[in-house]
Amino acid sequence: MKLRDYPLMSYQTMPNWPPVWIEKFAQNKTLKGEIGVQELFDDPSFCALIGNLLRAHINKSIEEIDSLDLSQTL
Repeated sequence: MKLRDYPLMSYQTMPNWPPVWIEKFAQNKTLKGEIGVQELFDDPSFCALIGNLLRAHINKSIEEIDSLDLSQTL
């Protein structure tokens, strides 16, 4: 199962992938590129797993990360 389809990729039942980066101090300015912090998860254990996964894929594109197979975590 790809990261984007994983049922725990959510916060308060809303999908949190793919990330949409919003400038913190600007009014509704959407950022371009791959920058930001993904921190909204309902399940703390899954959040830790995703944190480790993302650290292992630094400098990879969002598209590459999005296609990662998480079947082994089910």
